[in-house]
Amino acid sequence: MVPSLRNFEDSANLTLEALAVLGETDTSTVWRIERDFVEPSRHTIVLLARGLGISAERMQRTVAADRASHSMTPGSNPLSMSR
Repeated sequence: MVPSLRNFEDSANLTLEALAVLGETDTSTVWRIERDFVEPSRHTIVLLARGLGISAERMQRTVAADRASHSMTPGSNPLSMSR
C-alpha cells in the first residue's frame, strides 16, 4: 500500500502549512492536491518530495494512489459534476 500525502505529513509531524513552506509552494496548492481538486505538476511534485525528504518518484506514486483512491469513492470530489 502506498502512503498518502497526508500520511507523509503526519509521520513527519508537519502541518499543511509547514509542508507548503518546505515544498516551496502555497498552502492552497497542498490543500487542493490532498483533496484531489488538482493534479500537481511535475515541478510541484519535485518540490514537495524535496520538502519531505523523499524521491520524486515516490511522491508521484503517492499522488497517483491518492487520486485513484478518490476516484473510486463516488462523490468524493465535490467539484465533479455527476448526473
